[in-house]
Amino acid sequence: MHRERIHFRAPQRLDVEPELALRLFEFVARHGLRLSSEAEQRIEAAFPPSRPLPQPPAALAAAEGNARAAARARPPVRAMHDTCMLTAIFPNLPRSSAW
Repeated sequence: MHRERIHFRAPQRLDVEPELALRLFEFVARHGLRLSSEAEQRIEAAFPPSRPLPQPPAALAAAEGNARAAARARPPVRAMHDTCMLTAIFPNLPRSSAW
């Protein structure tokens, strides 16, 4: 974490461990912080809307439950929306600015 923004420790691992993005969003929810622009760019590059995940990672259920339980769940959902991660997980989800 630097200047109240969250960074990946090892961003290259995102290609082989997509659940790292989910854990990062969970961290955002728990601490009410924001992603760094570099972290956002890494997620956008790893999960472009044109390439949805074949199936959501198993970690999704746990991350979703934890994010919902977090008092400040809106920032990670917004970050997931901004980085197109929601579209990668849920390809039929309309892109809306209402998040």
